[in-house]
Amino acid sequence: MFAEVNVFNTVIASCPSLKVLVLRLMWYNARACLKIHNNNLKLLHVASYYVHSIEVSAPLLDIFSMDYLFDGEYNIIIKSSRLFFTKNYGAIDAERVPTLNYNISYNARDMENLGHHFLVGRDATYFWRIKSLAVAVDVMNTKELEMFRQVLVAWNGIMKRLDIFFKHNYVYTEEGESSIRGTQKKKWEEENLFPNAKFRVEAVWMFNFSGLDKNQFEFASRFITQGTVMKKMMIKTYSEPTNKFYIEAAVAKLMELPKGNENLTIGYF
Repeated sequence: MFAEVNVFNTVIASCPSLKVLVLRLMWYNARACLKIHNNNLKLLHVASYYVHSIEVSAPLLDIFSMDYLFDGEYNIIIKSSRLFFTKNYGAIDAERVPTLNYNISYNARDMENLGHHFLVGRDATYFWRIKSLAVAVDVMNTKELEMFRQVLVAWNGIMKRLDIFFKHNYVYTEEGESSIRGTQKKKWEEENLFPNAKFRVEAVWMFNFSGLDKNQFEFASRFITQGTVMKKMMIKTYSEPTNKFYIEAAVAKLMELPKGNENLTIGYF
């Protein structure tokens, strides 16, 4: 499509049935602002070159990624209550890298799962340039855990950074399964279920980690013992003294586990 930026913004806002939007844009007018305002959008990918300003307003958006080249300063505004890790978007160790932000917990509730199917579809080649992933997931929910595994299986190459926000107390049931949490023990016992044996990430940062949650501890330990994490694993502590104590104790136990990579460092922040 060849059009002025304002015309393009109007077209996006005028598509009430739009759920998946993949954009590849290029223009050199630094005063232009790409505005993506849509109330039904579920997945958004923007590949932008020399776009100075991007504004996203999509209340149902739970998958958002960018593959961009900014010349100088840039401004990104994201208005979506479902997304996490939107500050300093794409900034990893002062390096701007293509990043994917995915709230699996919200997407798992959608019976259609349109965004997820597009994300992991082979024909989409979605992960060709994406280097970083920020994900919100409940590891006690087998559906969410399987969706997370599918993303890692579909990932292209070594991931630079993986940010994980642990969701809590998120329970729902499906037909033929009385309790998703009731089947979780069997899922954890399956060898090499998670993470994908071929998947590798340079650094993992964990948020909302509970030192008393055995399943989260098992989740983290698999990243360590299977050699999934290559360089660094960091776990965020809480400001409350009690929670901080249990988290630091859990991290100490993780440090004692046999490492799949000898050079791996484990700590908390």
